[in-house]
Amino acid sequence: LGSVPRYRNWTIMMRLVLALAALAAGASGFALGGKQRVLVAGKGYAHLLIGSKAVEEGYKVTALVSDVEEAPKMFRPNLAKQIEYVPLSAFGPELLEKQDVLIVAPDAPATKGLMKSVYEDVAKLSNPKKLKVVITSFNGVDRCEDFMSEAWRANFIRGGDIARAKYMEKYVRETFEPLGCQYTFVRHGKLVGGGGEDGFGEESKFYNSFPEYNQLLTERMHDNGQCDVELAVEDTLDLKETNRKALANACLAALKLGNAPDFGVLSTEGIIEDGPWPNSDGYVSMLKSMA
Repeated sequence: LGSVPRYRNWTIMMRLVLALAALAAGASGFALGGKQRVLVAGKGYAHLLIGSKAVEEGYKVTALVSDVEEAPKMFRPNLAKQIEYVPLSAFGPELLEKQDVLIVAPDAPATKGLMKSVYEDVAKLSNPKKLKVVITSFNGVDRCEDFMSEAWRANFIRGGDIARAKYMEKYVRETFEPLGCQYTFVRHGKLVGGGGEDGFGEESKFYNSFPEYNQLLTERMHDNGQCDVELAVEDTLDLKETNRKALANACLAALKLGNAPDFGVLSTEGIIEDGPWPNSDGYVSMLKSMA
């Protein structure tokens, strides 16, 4: 390079540095700039709140939504601008190739049918092992066959949701493990709340989406009075309610831990003014202490 002008030397060096950086980013599973890429998928509010909290913690978030125009209204304006919104029809190998993490978190936990369609696209990836998958499920899946148990009665009342979650988990274990994907089940109770402080926010569309006053009151009361949390590895928690904010922090904790164990999360009594309550780092610490 001795005969090449100095400015051309600089240009060549910069191109080489950028090319190496891009190669390293692709190999390590991180977007250029150090932000891990997270795709949140679901139906309802849970996956959107997970996406909101992921943005706050520095992740690069893409959200699958049913309405690209309306979805940003669920978030605080400063967060809404940082999320990429794509329609449900965009889900597929091309979108997944750009991601480091997939979080599947519908308000009613994923079914076997849903995860079968997810598996078919994950299996087409050039390197499925690089994708970390977090899936929400139900507390009680390991106990729903105990006739007349608490879980059995809850399953009956919920129209078989716990049993469906159990079959979904079995399917994922049988199909995703051969692909080499890391996956974690985050089990929860009936999902309630998610607005107010540390949630979507008072000004978001969240509270306005409940036309029945009794349901709105339930959501608000849960946000203000069930602010503490209980975590447990595997399936040992009571079949109680889980605030969507708690589920969001739990899913991010599973993401941060890498190869995290399956665990459950439920909300416990605690007034919001008595906080601060654990954030996702607090959840990580609790899970590590259980290992």
